[in-house]
Amino acid sequence: MTDPSLIQRIRSINPTIDVREATVKDGAQFVKLFNTYYKRKTNTDYFKWQFFDSPAESRLFAAFDRQNLIGYYGVKLCRLSNGVSAGFLVDLLVDEMYRKRGVQYLLHDELLRYCESSNVSVVLSLPNASGNAALNAMGWRTIAKIDNLILEKAELRSKNVNSADSNGRKQLIEFVKNEEYVKWRFRNNPIYRYNEITINKNSHAVTKLFNDPVTKVMYGDIVDIKLNQPASFNSLFNKIVERMVENKVHALTTWALPHTEAFFYLNKIGFMSSPQERYFCIKLLDSSCAELEQIENWNLVQADAEIY
Repeated sequence: MTDPSLIQRIRSINPTIDVREATVKDGAQFVKLFNTYYKRKTNTDYFKWQFFDSPAESRLFAAFDRQNLIGYYGVKLCRLSNGVSAGFLVDLLVDEMYRKRGVQYLLHDELLRYCESSNVSVVLSLPNASGNAALNAMGWRTIAKIDNLILEKAELRSKNVNSADSNGRKQLIEFVKNEEYVKWRFRNNPIYRYNEITINKNSHAVTKLFNDPVTKVMYGDIVDIKLNQPASFNSLFNKIVERMVENKVHALTTWALPHTEAFFYLNKIGFMSSPQERYFCIKLLDSSCAELEQIENWNLVQADAEIY
């Protein structure tokens, strides 16, 4: 919990600012503030989908100055594959005019109160550089910087790697993604259209096409990949390549942490690291979950960031 005396001081110097849970009626203001700061634009359909249609319990804590939305911190309750209950932060933003006035502390305090009342053991986030700095200032720990992996168009062709070369990685912690989540996250997404590729029940991928809002160049993204049977990798990857070649993408991108099975195979076929400003931050609310502070225990994919 944030120091109560600090929260009291921030409120005293910002008497016109109030923090409350957002409602559906706040969608237009959410979109306006969001689209002011991001090149990728959103709409009220996304706002409703993210915070009111999700199968996971979700909240958006919003800060208002005389009825004008000036910032928000969203959170979704989820479960990890090791059974731990987690809160996952999404859409963290404070209007630049109100930064360094403590607004993020007011939002953060409300969010932590909600998580603690919901018996959450850990709070997680995958912020950009600005969000990472804000969370660090409030006592979060950054346990990894996550770069893209990219395969250029010239290398985009069917390939084969020897699955016998795998070292056999240990079971890693992941966000639980059941059928209800998959339907909401991919099939009902209001912004992107996804393609689900299944080889068998243990090996599948989800891809999308992405038109860069600045360069207008088309990219392909592997937003989710599951490889419980490494021998299926060649078939899975070659199906992905077929779709990307058909759509004449400039390059294919994805995420994979260096200690994971997916990284091993993607590196083998030529994917190269491409730096981006994305971080993995964690705040423990239960000290018995210290294993979560080691990035080597995690498997993360693009879809976990909720924006891909």
